[in-house]
Amino acid sequence: MYYIVIRNKGGDIINTYELEIINLLLSQEIVHYSDIGEKINRSKKTIAKYLDHIEREVLKYDVQLNRKRNVGIYLSGHTEDLVSAIQDGELVEVPEDKEERIVSIFSTLLMGEQPLLIQELADSLYISRSTLENDLVNIKERLVDSGATLQNTHQGIYIDASEKTKRKLLSQLLEMYWGKDNVWATSKKSTMIDHSILQSLSRLFDSRVVQEVIESLNQFQKRVYLKLDDYEYQSLTVHLVIAIERLRKGEPLLVKELGITQEKIKDSTKLLVSILENNLDIKLPEDEQQYINIHILAAEKDNKGVSGEKKIFNLETENDLDAFLRQSLTDYDDILINNLLLHLTPAIKRFSLGLNIYNPYTAETKKFFSLAYNRAVDLSIQLKNTYSVDINDDEIAFIALHIQAYQERKETKKIEAVIVCSTGLGTARLLEQRVKKYFSDRLKITRVMSLQEVKEQPISEELVISTVNTQYEGASVIKVSPFLDDFSANAISHKVDQLIDNHEHADAFMNLIDKELILLDDKTKTKEEVIQEIGKQLVEKDYGYTGIAEAAVEREEVASTKIGFVATPHAPVDYVKKPCISLYINPEGITWDHGKVKLIFFLAMNERIKPDIQSIYQHFNDILENEKRLKKMFRLKDKDKIIELLRGN
Repeated sequence: MYYIVIRNKGGDIINTYELEIINLLLSQEIVHYSDIGEKINRSKKTIAKYLDHIEREVLKYDVQLNRKRNVGIYLSGHTEDLVSAIQDGELVEVPEDKEERIVSIFSTLLMGEQPLLIQELADSLYISRSTLENDLVNIKERLVDSGATLQNTHQGIYIDASEKTKRKLLSQLLEMYWGKDNVWATSKKSTMIDHSILQSLSRLFDSRVVQEVIESLNQFQKRVYLKLDDYEYQSLTVHLVIAIERLRKGEPLLVKELGITQEKIKDSTKLLVSILENNLDIKLPEDEQQYINIHILAAEKDNKGVSGEKKIFNLETENDLDAFLRQSLTDYDDILINNLLLHLTPAIKRFSLGLNIYNPYTAETKKFFSLAYNRAVDLSIQLKNTYSVDINDDEIAFIALHIQAYQERKETKKIEAVIVCSTGLGTARLLEQRVKKYFSDRLKITRVMSLQEVKEQPISEELVISTVNTQYEGASVIKVSPFLDDFSANAISHKVDQLIDNHEHADAFMNLIDKELILLDDKTKTKEEVIQEIGKQLVEKDYGYTGIAEAAVEREEVASTKIGFVATPHAPVDYVKKPCISLYINPEGITWDHGKVKLIFFLAMNERIKPDIQSIYQHFNDILENEKRLKKMFRLKDKDKIIELLRGN
């Protein structure tokens, strides 16, 4: 997001991405194309173009841009002059594309204290007056449903709106672009935000205010037992930054503008106010404290402190809402009910307190998931009739996504994936929808999680699509851009193809596994005794012919199949009635040649598995190569869990 400062047309023009590259080069001694690509999510070709331009621009400040093979990219010369040029505005940052430019203009008008002349505004953006006038038409359209208007007088243009409306529009802009190119870092005690998020917010607000607000919130969370999720943390941060900036401009918010009932200020709210006032050297009026209090109330998981008339939909327990959903929905599963419970409980609480969530992708949800959206509308009507709450379009769109997820779960089995995204609500939903759009035939997105949630909920999906570098045991991880560029899409496609192949291999192998053929033992036995026991069971279960055990022992004498603590004896084809794989597990180990084995895979194969032989052995080799999985297997006592482990789950 960009806040435009009207300047004389004397500075050098440099785009947003080029400025981010310069800042990266100034902050690190040497960087590489991969570092820049991760920072700005652009191709190597585009980065090279930006570097060419930067090289020309920085020469004016006696700074050289060096690009050396096997070394990296770095700056040399009088870099302090370059830093001063950036700070003094000699290097003029302008938006890279139309959408960014419109957001720049919109935010500038919302924050402006005085009308702006159209020509001066056009000059500051290095665009023609006609281009700016077209952009202003776009802004007028965005204001239609807000109650605000764009005024054009002889003094200039400005947005005519109440303070409440201006703050709401600013919040929507921030929430839409929150963490656009950023990574969240987390700790067990608090949520911390990468410095690049400060850079994004500081394009609109004073960076010192943004930093102090975030530090104040982190101090607050350490001192109270109140856990803010990503959205609550984001929403409160946005509100506080806007409130402090507007107060400093002499634009206080009045509770009467909000149309809410004043509540008793909670002790936790008083603590947050005290921390903010101390850190920012500011006095927060009573009305501002009331609005902060609403955010704190909304973040709490119960109704304590909420006045009687605001009790949440008159429910005694969550079971009532559970029963309501099961009665209202004609088609559902337990996952859908649980997800709706998790979503609707805080959502309805927000409504009861006068807080509305913003969904920048409502239009796309209606367009791409029309059936799910219509079902969500039906549910919202029943909610209103039963509990007297009005669910707005943005909230209905979120409900629709849960319903859409359920509909996709009913389809043919696909690769299950989870999206881990902490770049904000907007980018998380956009990433989810783009993944669904391009991979709906091969991927099933089971959930979208923040980094905070991942710490508490284990990853059970096969694939993790993440906007940050991370690792999860038992899952493949693909790091992607929040906007799913071509490089990210290709990486997902390659990994999904690989996993689908693995599925086919796993299916071929698992077709040979029978739960009854898994033997768990802890007694001391010899190699021959174990093979005899397996062979006897195979004959009894009609998988093998009499003599299968003796034939396997004889074959083992010719060539041992022991591999570490695993053995894989084979039965001759003539003794196999139905192909199968028997598994014997003994954590104490049995003597096998000159060592001990704890896992025995007894392979009984015949001509029937010939078409799948490559897939079977591909999966079997994957099992044998994964020592960690094998060690986990001989510690298990539950056959169902053993089967899951064999499949690769």
